[in-house]
Amino acid sequence: MNLFAQTKRTLTIKVTDESGLPVPNATVITEEGESKNAENDRSGRVILNNQPATIREYLIKAFGFDSKIIKVDLKTSNRSLDVVLKKAVFDFIKDVNVGSRTTGKDNASTPIPVDVITSEQIQASPHTELSQILNSQLMYFNSNRQVIADGTDHVDPISLRGLGPDQVLILINGKRRHTSSLININNTFGRGSVSTDLNVIPLHSIKRIEILRDGAASQYGSDAIAGVINIVLYDEKNEGEGSNWIWKVTGQGGSFLTNANLTFQNNDKQRITDGEVRTLNLGVSKDFGDRKFLNLALMLSNRNPTDRSGMDTRPLLYSSEPTKFSNETDDSFLQRFFLLQKEDSVRAFANGLDRRNTRVGIAGMRVISLMANGNIGVGNSSNIYYSVQSSQKWGNATAFYRLPRQTSQNNPDVFANGFLPEINSRILDISTIIGFKGGVNSKFTYDISHTIGYNRFNFLIENSTNASITNDIQKSFDAGGINFRQHTSNMDLSWDVLDEANSSLQISAGGEHRFEQYGIQAGEEKSWSRQFPDNPAYQGNKTPGVQGFPGFKNVLVRNRNNWALYIDGEYGFLKDRKMLLQVAIRRENYSDFGKNLSYKVALRNFLIKRDDRLLNIRGSFSTGFRAPSLQQNWFNSESTQNIGGELLRVLTVNYDRGSAANDRIINGFGLNDLKPEIAQNYTLGAVGAINNLTFSVDGYWTVVKDRIIFSGVFPTSQPEVRRIVNDVTINSIQFFTNAIRTNNTGLDFSIKYEPNWWQFFKVGFTSIANLNRITVGDNIQTSDIISQNSALENLLFSNQERVRIESFVPRSKIMGGIELKVLNEDEEEKLRFNWQTIRFGEVAYGEIDVTRESNQVFAPKFVSDVAISYSFDKNIKLVIGASNVFDIYPDKQYINPRNNPKNYTDYTGALDNTSNGRIIYSRAATQFGANGRFAFIKLNCVFNN
Repeated sequence: MNLFAQTKRTLTIKVTDESGLPVPNATVITEEGESKNAENDRSGRVILNNQPATIREYLIKAFGFDSKIIKVDLKTSNRSLDVVLKKAVFDFIKDVNVGSRTTGKDNASTPIPVDVITSEQIQASPHTELSQILNSQLMYFNSNRQVIADGTDHVDPISLRGLGPDQVLILINGKRRHTSSLININNTFGRGSVSTDLNVIPLHSIKRIEILRDGAASQYGSDAIAGVINIVLYDEKNEGEGSNWIWKVTGQGGSFLTNANLTFQNNDKQRITDGEVRTLNLGVSKDFGDRKFLNLALMLSNRNPTDRSGMDTRPLLYSSEPTKFSNETDDSFLQRFFLLQKEDSVRAFANGLDRRNTRVGIAGMRVISLMANGNIGVGNSSNIYYSVQSSQKWGNATAFYRLPRQTSQNNPDVFANGFLPEINSRILDISTIIGFKGGVNSKFTYDISHTIGYNRFNFLIENSTNASITNDIQKSFDAGGINFRQHTSNMDLSWDVLDEANSSLQISAGGEHRFEQYGIQAGEEKSWSRQFPDNPAYQGNKTPGVQGFPGFKNVLVRNRNNWALYIDGEYGFLKDRKMLLQVAIRRENYSDFGKNLSYKVALRNFLIKRDDRLLNIRGSFSTGFRAPSLQQNWFNSESTQNIGGELLRVLTVNYDRGSAANDRIINGFGLNDLKPEIAQNYTLGAVGAINNLTFSVDGYWTVVKDRIIFSGVFPTSQPEVRRIVNDVTINSIQFFTNAIRTNNTGLDFSIKYEPNWWQFFKVGFTSIANLNRITVGDNIQTSDIISQNSALENLLFSNQERVRIESFVPRSKIMGGIELKVLNEDEEEKLRFNWQTIRFGEVAYGEIDVTRESNQVFAPKFVSDVAISYSFDKNIKLVIGASNVFDIYPDKQYINPRNNPKNYTDYTGALDNTSNGRIIYSRAATQFGANGRFAFIKLNCVFNN
């Protein structure tokens, strides 16, 4: 035995890549940690002498390749082996479609920054809605659910690099997606803008999401100032083998959990469990062969509301605070006040009127959405493609509680103890894409398509009343609705003019026609009337219209047409086409405001491009525009808004000069018709890789001129405003106008490292960051009439509106994450652990009056997500985890000492932004919401049959 153990063997290993070529930089490491490099003859051979005659393990490594562990039996003789190493795969996605009409590019080769979110990342996320998934994956993307914001509670506004929701373009398979019909008019982020509802897209319909971080109006038209999000649908069978039907099922349940301190009156922590979410995502796909496939996806979701409200601080709920009599002593007044409050509290307790009376949290939401997409091959190279999506959402949100003491807003015969109005939504969303594409030959391709989009948003107000109607017990009102329709026809042609080893040229050209229509449907008369039937001369002391959300009064239908022509080209040159020049020009002609010309120049240069390392320098300059939306041009309503702690009736005026009342107000303020926003974009960056480390860094500067804002409110207490409005039931007026210039500068950074440490244990480290700063120029555009009145000029674009644009979105988001995987013997995933922590930068809230104490900065916060998954086999995976695992909340809002229920001398709730103590966390400037920990369990299944 001793002689056998001392026998030595020789092991020769020839290391090649997958194509059979030798790997000359290979290294073999023994069990003892000794290493031996390949021979100098570049054959890829590694010769190890004096190896023990036993079964041994060896680690084979090579720069630019995945490592590999082999077992070798040296008991009986010397051995010679061939070992194949796989090339290290950089973390880049091939066949990126957005930002370039040249096929086959990966997102490291594009001259502009493009990120990709894969279906695996979507399915692994703890979040159930697409906007929230992107918010946790992309540091330059922001989307937070709004609270007590009318319709905006039901459609989450989104932002790229801090710009507005309507300055990012959404595509489905490269085709323009329609926006929501809703325009945000409340005191939240994105006020005055229209967003696209991402949360109606079924998750199992998505193959990947491509995000272009650069101005692209010259390529895709209006709205693409901040960038483009392209949702790519499944286009083939993605799991299993053969032509079986493939079923994908993901079920998830979870709820928000919090231990937050929810009251200002004490420091007791209240445990709340709410916001339960249940979702079911189902995907079915089949490949029929001959370029025929079908994918179906269904999404069912039910989200319960949350409540993070505080206690109402008003000393009295049934009556207003008393005033001191002229002959009354201070002690007598305080005693009388105390007794009134005691009687008030007894009455409230007896009638079940809780001081925690307003629901401040995300809306309840039920969603059902169906998506179908497929392809039918025609002839040898042509294809008919299609997608159809239909969804219905039912939302439930609330307004502010109307106390019994608010006599102008309450009907005591209906609600003797006050009421909490419910704003319920019914949202229908439909889209259809059908197209025909193919190639005349291998160099010339065409794509002809038509896209239809429709969104309808109806309001049903419940548990409310129209206080101006006496002796009426109606509590439920149809408040009418809004709708938006879009038809887009495209023809795109591409020609590969040149395709050689060191040079290439592709030219693309095409045209687009888009028809858009916006409409408002009036609600039932009781939802908006001044008494019933409506009395225009009404001058009572009761607020007209249903409380919470007065119905739409007028019927409106407006439309426009747009024609566009574009041409762009990409020229690759120098050795291996390491230089790429991209040029694009687009001409638009809108029927309502006229013409626009946009152009773009981008350049990419591969300083290094080898198998084991890569470095690409890229940059671009472009001009762009955003056409004023039909919603901004034509939306008009009378709404109830919380302004300075008071519920006021606000009139939004549109640009319908055919209306005598509108024409009087437009002319009275000296307003001009809306014109497009004009932008200039500059980017400069680099993307690179060294073996298993990839990184990118991109700086940007975006200037937007003539940016459209939703003005501040002009109160009718101003004599000039009262003269122009001439309506005693209106407290304030507001409108859309081109008024400001913004500068947006920032830096995007990402790095990912995936070392090959062990064969069955994989680890990945990720860090992503966005630093962003938006500033508004001091030169505010106003009309001559407004500029002559300093009070009106300040109201047009006040400090509050400036802060909303500059500081409502975090100026930085920085994420660090780690992913650990345990593999089985077949190198299939068995166990996965994911952890990420995001640092949300500070945000701020601003008042119109810059000297008020309620101007507030909210400090940065760290929020962590964790998930652990176990794969029972390759088809069934269980995931458990939590988002915001440490239950982190934003800073609380400042509360003025006078805002105290025990303050009998000078109580007021108007000196802070808590709405009499009920809003603890800002509902306007939000970093990541105020819902706390979200714990979940998810089951993913894939079946073939």
